[in-house]
Amino acid sequence: MSFGFSIGNFLAIIELARRVRRDFAGAPAQFRQIVGEVRSLVIILEDVEESLSTDTFGKSQEKNINDILEGCQHVLEDTEATLKKYSTLDTQSKSLRERAKKAWKQLKWEPDDIRDLRNRIVSNLTLLNSFIEGVSRNNVIQLVERQDRQKDQEILDWLTPIDYSAEQSDFLRRRQAETGQWLLDHSAYQQWVASKQGTLFCPGIPGAGKTILTSIVVDDLYKRYPPDDLVGICYVY
Repeated sequence: MSFGFSIGNFLAIIELARRVRRDFAGAPAQFRQIVGEVRSLVIILEDVEESLSTDTFGKSQEKNINDILEGCQHVLEDTEATLKKYSTLDTQSKSLRERAKKAWKQLKWEPDDIRDLRNRIVSNLTLLNSFIEGVSRNNVIQLVERQDRQKDQEILDWLTPIDYSAEQSDFLRRRQAETGQWLLDHSAYQQWVASKQGTLFCPGIPGAGKTILTSIVVDDLYKRYPPDDLVGICYVY
């Protein structure tokens, strides 16, 4: 993970969640629901940590997970601080071991502040689950796209083993500055580029520079039309 929270920070959040869960040990029934939510948060954080260590994300996903993790950290810190209000050390017992155990304040219902914290934890659980689902969906899409590209490459290899892209780069390197600009500026070329269909026929004697001009045209088309699913550019030499 090369953004926002480091792996160390992320593991610290997981450990904080585990510590909060341990702090609820022996809590009365009024705290049962938040105990379950904290347990779920520990599990989902571990799943996200595994995903972050194996997958790569775009900037929007990086910002999204950073915001979520920051929210998790804040609510866990607030939960840990709030727990101190409802538990004290048992100073009445004779045994040191028994005195070390928490004595929970007797409550008849779930306190409002605990309910608010539980709602915040549930909100972060929802965000984390949505993030993981989005990552899984993107992974499936990338897998399908990779398989499609592999299939396309297999078809190209079947048609010819020659790598024309290497030849295109080689011809373009031979171009002198401003060479062929006259063709790109020509009205016939401009009309052809703007049209949805048509053929631009450029005959010439051997050695006239047709190959270099072709590489200039191919380069211009790539600059005009970045790779997408709507425009396909193919060429042979």
